[in-house]
Amino acid sequence: MKSEKGITLIELLATLSILLIISSLLYGVLIGVKKTQENISNKNSLNQEANLIFSTIKRYHQKENKYEISYNNGSYFISSPTASDQLGNILIYLKIGEVELSDTSKKIEIITSNPGFKSINVTIQLKGQKDKIDTIIKRY
Repeated sequence: MKSEKGITLIELLATLSILLIISSLLYGVLIGVKKTQENISNKNSLNQEANLIFSTIKRYHQKENKYEISYNNGSYFISSPTASDQLGNILIYLKIGEVELSDTSKKIEIITSNPGFKSINVTIQLKGQKDKIDTIIKRY
């Protein structure tokens, strides 16, 4: 009897093909995980931007008797007689109450000192985000 040492070419090819199949499956899983992580990260960034916009509008709404939100050259601004802030250029849609702010309507003036005026509905949509975010801002 002969003593056979080593592996045959068929065994080597079978091992390499199994390794290739397993590595391609793992690669697909890793790519999917990376895409999911990027989507979650982008959504969190947009939600943080939306929260910043809402908190800025809320601060003006609760402290000022009169303020104005305007759109100029791709950016949104909020201003009152005592302060002014930029709401950012990531915002693509803003609706205060029943009024939409866009290229056609450049300003929304809000007077909070009117009797019975307690709250506004705010709807925004950010670049890169498909859904709109709604909130109610109240004046206490």
